[in-house]
Amino acid sequence: WENTVCYYKLAASYARGEFSRAARGKIPCVERYPVFTKPAAIRDARGLMPDATLGGIDVAVWYNCREKTLADSNATDQVNVLTFLMNDGEEEAMQMDGVMNKGLWVVNDLDTIRDQLPVDTFSVELWFLLSEVNIDSTGGGIFSIASGEEGILMEYEFRQAILVITFAMNVLKEDVASTVRVKKTFADGTKMLNVWQHAVVVFDGWNLVLYWDGVLEATEAVCPAEAGGCAKVDWPLCRDPVTGSVCTATTSFVLGGLEQRDNFMYKRFLGAIHSFRLYDIPLTPPEISAAYARFSTKLAPVSKFYWQKVVTSGDLISSPAGATGDSVLHAVVPPMAGATIKVMGKFSTLKRYRCRWLHGIDEVLSIDGTLSDATSLDGAETCSPDLDSIATGCSQDGDVNQLECVVPTWPYGYKAATLAVVEFEGANELQTGARLWQRVCLIAACGFGEMDGILGRATILISSSSRRTKNRWWLSGSLREIFGASLCCTHHFGTQRGDKTLFVFRTPSSFYTFTNGTLALPAVPVTHATGAASFRHFTALDGVQYLATANYWDGFSTAVVSTVARFDPETADAAEIVSMVSTEGATAWEYFRVQNGTLPALEFLAVANFAGKSQVFRWDAVAARIQSVTIVKPGNNYLPGILKITGTG
Repeated sequence: WENTVCYYKLAASYARGEFSRAARGKIPCVERYPVFTKPAAIRDARGLMPDATLGGIDVAVWYNCREKTLADSNATDQVNVLTFLMNDGEEEAMQMDGVMNKGLWVVNDLDTIRDQLPVDTFSVELWFLLSEVNIDSTGGGIFSIASGEEGILMEYEFRQAILVITFAMNVLKEDVASTVRVKKTFADGTKMLNVWQHAVVVFDGWNLVLYWDGVLEATEAVCPAEAGGCAKVDWPLCRDPVTGSVCTATTSFVLGGLEQRDNFMYKRFLGAIHSFRLYDIPLTPPEISAAYARFSTKLAPVSKFYWQKVVTSGDLISSPAGATGDSVLHAVVPPMAGATIKVMGKFSTLKRYRCRWLHGIDEVLSIDGTLSDATSLDGAETCSPDLDSIATGCSQDGDVNQLECVVPTWPYGYKAATLAVVEFEGANELQTGARLWQRVCLIAACGFGEMDGILGRATILISSSSRRTKNRWWLSGSLREIFGASLCCTHHFGTQRGDKTLFVFRTPSSFYTFTNGTLALPAVPVTHATGAASFRHFTALDGVQYLATANYWDGFSTAVVSTVARFDPETADAAEIVSMVSTEGATAWEYFRVQNGTLPALEFLAVANFAGKSQVFRWDAVAARIQSVTIVKPGNNYLPGILKITGTG
């Protein structure tokens, strides 16, 4: 880890920041809206390099123009980093399409980080996949830290069926610059589309070596063996430290594209990147094998089948504000017999599908889900196109766009679980199944991409007046039109996300009448008990009965609200909340009174917080509520127990 220069893992947990710029209004780029993206970047997990920012270009170049694309939208409808993420329930990666997402820019001026880049030796490790044939005559770019012949870059080119992926580096030998390349060639590049690739390039000072999927692929000698390390990396430099002269174009560091500003050249990347890592040492073969093994079994294969959206009638809980913005947890109450969730996507009628919920090593699978094609409320056709196709066709025969899963009983307590869809072949119940990727469909057939422009992979003749209302993802019928306004939120790009979908299984708390050693039905639910650790029933001095609920956590955080409510023993009803208190992993309430001589007794409530400071409150008998001020904070990490008050005052 100490030899890692930077490590960009393209996942929601590393997303943060914002990026904005004014709309451009001059030909050849005429945009309608200013750009505002949040979250806009992926931070360096090593913490040494700048954030890799979505479209973070500070110069008005043609390939950063949003004109006539659906990225040119108002602030609430704009894309962000989470739009382009994809996940299989365990691992995440980022989709790049060269239109909506043209790459992540680490810096626009390499001079600002040049002293952090390795010179004598280095290794580059990259997990990526290509999703379709790039028909551009210039080929495609995977990443670049280069200007002209200087620096390093990785690019690819389809020569009909043949795919050639090239890593190029410029070196200095006795102040003489030269370019060295290593290549990986696929005789039929179409067979490796949507297949995860692991590439490691090593420069040890005299050889440039390429490893592919952990195996040595190519070696190019830079220096004679007897010469030792005779060469260094030739990084671009804009400002000459001696003369002070400045270049005409700075050098950028781009992931998911190739940019050379001095040549006014940009090559887009059509695929996905899982991670990029730069080291300042040459990795050894055992280290490379270990790096490959780390994710080779975790990254599920990517097929034409996918899922995107979950629609449930359960309550929505906003997660705590953070780098990922308005993340939503779908609350599910499993005890309802036959409770189901609906998952939109592209599924085959020849396969079986189940929903899987995962928390750590704990997981639960649903029974086989029901497949169907969703019908819009207006009767319009709905469909889910192939992600790697530029055609506008709907689901083919044998493909449907909706999976309905029965919510299983969740035996692992009140936890936030990651949802995934698992695909099975045949009737064999012993097979592991293949995890499908949750993805946002970015192609034009899904309503994404370019409108009447020349930057996309095909010209799409849709008038600019219709692009604000063009249906997203399925060709006809939005989520609101299919399921009704009561079950769905407004359908914007901003809500189109590929980060992990979390579910909170809300195991409800209930009152039962206990008679002759048995629990009598029906149960009366305690709706304000969310992840409750315990309850405390007490009778105040005025004879009114109350129920204090110690809420431990909401499945995501221990920073929750605990309650005190009136309790009616005849109906077992405790719906009327009289006080709410912010607690940190509350484990227990205690009610007590303090008598001082002949003065009226004072009433108190104490709450024990496991994740924060425990608190003691005055009970206001007149107002029948807790006073707002905490009078004692005795400590933290107190487990439930007997609270004893000594002395008077």
